[in-house]
Amino acid sequence: MDFLTETLDSNYQSVNNIFIFLHELIWWGPNNEYQDIGINYLPHYPGSSNFDTIVKPLLESYPNNITLYAGDLWANSNASAFMYDQFNNITLIGSGMGKGYEDNIVITEVYTDSIYYNLIELNSGDPKSLGELDDFTISIEELILKIEIFLKRSQIVVKEESHLFKIGDFTFDHKNLQLKNESIKRQLTQKEADLLKYFIKNKNVVLKRSDILETLWGEDDYFLGRSLDVFISRLRKYLKEDETLKIENIHGVGFRFNHMSQE
Repeated sequence: MDFLTETLDSNYQSVNNIFIFLHELIWWGPNNEYQDIGINYLPHYPGSSNFDTIVKPLLESYPNNITLYAGDLWANSNASAFMYDQFNNITLIGSGMGKGYEDNIVITEVYTDSIYYNLIELNSGDPKSLGELDDFTISIEELILKIEIFLKRSQIVVKEESHLFKIGDFTFDHKNLQLKNESIKRQLTQKEADLLKYFIKNKNVVLKRSDILETLWGEDDYFLGRSLDVFISRLRKYLKEDETLKIENIHGVGFRFNHMSQE
């Protein structure tokens, strides 16, 4: 995870799209929404996955479109031919070959403002015989879960407050996810903007780490805490030009967003 985080942090600002290639479906778990996907060799997979608790929150913290490809499908009689899922900024693709029929690959076309995924069948002579990649549906339960999440988020954003804040030399536009001063204009991720707004509304107040996690993530979890640390580090980097602004560590408790007035 440290290598992945360092690599993403070093490169995400210079690209629009990020592509990560894997052998196994790291998002698969025996009890999650992907459990019905047939994988090639079950003993390779642990009883649970850290994808939802660690990997997904990390990837969602970046503004880029991120695609994960895995090839551990279709080499035995129980394996699925392919799979596809897309949510937020993340696309998951599983592909494979080995049975001698319906073997397939995915060709990705990358354009300035869009990405196209082409599912290509290799055996029948008709490369489109499997249909389109995004025709794949995991399960009705997954669709219900996504609808519930959407409705919950919709209820949260109904209550709208002022979205413009003046902090030190910066103007912060929460609605449009922008932080700017006279020299720079920075586009934030949604989570970066939410965290900064939370700090601003509670400036010069000691905030418990657990309260921040509960408010912005909905739960206090060790792995989400690591994601919080990543966001804190980024906000410090963005605000460092203004010496009146500082996110201070309060050992054993949490953080305090100090805004020292120059008046």
